[in-house]
Amino acid sequence: MDEHDEKNPAPGVDAATGWEVDQLLSRYVHAIDNGAWDELDALFTPDAEFVALRGTLHGIGEIRDYLRTVEHLPSHHIVNTVLRPGPDGSVHAWSRLITVGFDAGAGTGDYTDLLVPTADGLRIARRRVRLRNRADTAPDGSPWPTATFAVWESDRAAFEGRRDA
Repeated sequence: MDEHDEKNPAPGVDAATGWEVDQLLSRYVHAIDNGAWDELDALFTPDAEFVALRGTLHGIGEIRDYLRTVEHLPSHHIVNTVLRPGPDGSVHAWSRLITVGFDAGAGTGDYTDLLVPTADGLRIARRRVRLRNRADTAPDGSPWPTATFAVWESDRAAFEGRRDA
């Protein structure tokens, strides 16, 4: 579709790629909710970078080890994903994360991702997670950073700058 087609919800990203992204992100939350840690190999590149609340993780091994240790609520949902094309078949995604606890309490956050093409399809090469609507502050005393369109643009530029590094 033309990048300026008002009917295209993801200008520059074709429907098949959009579906592939949706499936990749959905598989991630199912893997997390079910403790299917081996599934992460089919979701991330081997050298993926994951900027988590506790710091930056490098490589699938560190990402897997981190995700095994964080407290998991019973249900994760990725919704409201916005896509933009990147160079060389890559795709930038900004998604809302909703977690629902056993007590029916909910938390929200954002994922910004760089998805890159591999021989096995798109994989997450860079991911940054941010919490939303938190009453408390980050460990350093600052407000929790929230994703905005400006922040997404900044993440996209930073991800692209590191892609060839």
